[in-house]
Amino acid sequence: MKTLTLSPTKSPSIYSVALSDGYSVKIIGKYLEASKTFSCFRNEKKHLYRSSGSLAINEQLLSELPIRWIEILYTDASGRVHRLATSKEYLLRFGKRAAFASTAFEPQIFLNISEFSMERAIRYSQELNSQPSLFAQ
Repeated sequence: MKTLTLSPTKSPSIYSVALSDGYSVKIIGKYLEASKTFSCFRNEKKHLYRSSGSLAINEQLLSELPIRWIEILYTDASGRVHRLATSKEYLLRFGKRAAFASTAFEPQIFLNISEFSMERAIRYSQELNSQPSLFAQ
């Protein structure tokens, strides 16, 4: 089991997020406490799961931090940078869970690049929040 740790940065309420297996530590992104946003950088060559066109977020991160939003600055093969954003709720609902030997069977949630959309995430959140009113009397 890997350990998730937060380390303060020079900016107030912004933390570096790291995963440690006891032997090495890997910084996987930043956590912005005020907005409850996890942000990270990904690139096509290293991070794109080509068979599904997906990017992954560590499942442990989603369960241990009070994250609401996820923002990925993604660099494609041509060098263009795209801002991909979604909510934790949307990622958990529409993403696919998988674990691979190359990540020491660390569970990840994969979401197709085309599914990253703040509009979709907000719409989904509104649908979730409106559901209880359907059954209230």
